[in-house]
Formats: sequence, C-alpha cells, structure tokens
Amino acid sequence: LLPMNAVPGAPSHVPRIEAYEHCLRGRYFWAELTPSNMATAVRSFQKAASLDPAWAAPHVGLADAHILFAFAGALPAKSALDLAVASADRAIDRDPGLPEAHVTRGFLALLREGRTDAARQALDHAIDLAPAARGLRQWRGLLLALLGDLDAARGEIALAREADPLSALANALAALVHETAGEFDAEAELARQAVELRPDRFLGHWSLGVALVLGGHGA
Repeated sequence: LLPMNAVPGAPSHVPRIEAYEHCLRGRYFWAELTPSNMATAVRSFQKAASLDPAWAAPHVGLADAHILFAFAGALPAKSALDLAVASADRAIDRDPGLPEAHVTRGFLALLREGRTDAARQALDHAIDLAPAARGLRQWRGLLLALLGDLDAARGEIALAREADPLSALANALAALVHETAGEFDAEAELARQAVELRPDRFLGHWSLGVALVLGGHGA
C-alpha cells in the first residue's frame, strides 16, 4: 500500500506527543518506498508503539511496511504478510473505529487470503467510518481496479483527485486504472503529471515506463 491521508474527526485515542512524532516520522520514511527507508519506518513505528501501547496507528504503519517488504522481496512474502496481518489485527483490536486499519486489513484479505468479498467489505466499512475522507477513496479505487471493476475504480479515484488535484499518488493510481484498461496514452499523461509533482518517487516513473513500452513507444 501507499500513504493514507489523515481522517477528519475526533480521534478515539489521543496519542502521547512523542509517539505521534515517531509515527509521523515512520509515515514519512514509508512514503519513500525504498528498502532502507522502509527499515527506518519500521523502527519509527515500533518506537511509537512502545511509547504508547494503546495507540492503534503505529500498528497500521507496521502492517503497511510489511506489505511493501513482501512486494519488494525484502522478506519472504508469506512471512511478511503474516506479520502484516498480525499488526493490522492489533490495530483493529486497539481501535475498531480507525478507518486506515480496515483499509490495510482489507488489502491483506485480498493479498494473503484471496478473499475478495472480505476485502470489499473492509474497504466499504472504512468509507462508512469516514465518509468525508476523500483520501480513503483512492484506496478503495485501487482495490476495485485490482478486482477488475474499472468504472467504479475511476469514480473513487476521481473523488480523491477532486479533493487534492496535485496529489502525485492519486494521479499515479488513476494512471494504474488506465493501464489495467489498456489505455496507455492516458496512463502516460497522468504518469507524467505524477513525475512532475514528485520526481523523487518511483511510482510515477514506473507507470510512465510501463505506459510507453506497452503503448508501443519504448524499446
């Protein structure tokens, strides 16, 4: 998964300031999407969890980090996803009302368990918990794209882009939907926007490369 936007509304648990700072640091390094930065993110999330054991958010961060470890091959996929599930379940145990925890658990239901209905239900529940949080829509859009429901995916990601038109992440996810649909010129256009917005992130460059090659413009 990629970094989730903050959800508006009163939190169910007010974290200790030191834990909050470490969790923010973890999300910053997580968003860099490199193995070395991911290791730093894990240490930050672990520190936040130790400083405030009742707070759910660091456990969501640990789950998200281990999902990326699985994709990057930094850990054996099964081991990494097992650790991610344990962390996501700890987050939900601590705060069943935290939407991000259900987003992460939903993707794990798909990636680790192949349970498409459970994945949809988890993402739907996250939206129900925070209907005004447009940032969550991009994650639901990604899930729908992975499940092949492209029209619905477009609508969800469009809502996220309306809330933040300059979001490199939302543009990259929109490009991914175009890729899934075989619309490589449209994917390339959005990927270029993502690269322009965040040239230091790999996702836009990767999407642009795929679009150019599959669209017949690359070697």
